[in-house]
Amino acid sequence: MTASKGMPQVVTAPVSLWELASREANDFKWFESERSGYDVGPIAQWEWSRRYWRIFCRHRRVEHLIGERLIREFDEESFGRLSDPDLLNRPVVRFVIDQFAHKGWENLDFLLWAPHHGFDSHELYEALRLVDVNAARFDPPCWDVGFGI
Repeated sequence: MTASKGMPQVVTAPVSLWELASREANDFKWFESERSGYDVGPIAQWEWSRRYWRIFCRHRRVEHLIGERLIREFDEESFGRLSDPDLLNRPVVRFVIDQFAHKGWENLDFLLWAPHHGFDSHELYEALRLVDVNAARFDPPCWDVGFGI
């Protein structure tokens, strides 16, 4: 684990991406059931995965990188990699994090569009290496939707 420059890092117990996803999906199921006025059943968990899984993983990746939450499924060496405020506040790093987490950009999107935002390829490649977009790729959970198949 890395220590940030000038800031002690608070390390909490590692948490599982799958456990966090289960909580989120169950909350979604509860909300949808309340909204519908009846228990919508486990199909809501599948729907949560369809709608939110990809962005959920990306946000958890960012939390892991900035040192907010140690997530077991991400490599431990990357935990807190972006906790240094000088690094985190670099425009190219902010740009990569924002586009990655909020807009769902992939590596190719960055290579095509970042030059239009004034970033040179060297600093862009370094920011992409730090964030490691591909590390946030996981198949969604397989929920028991009760179809009896």
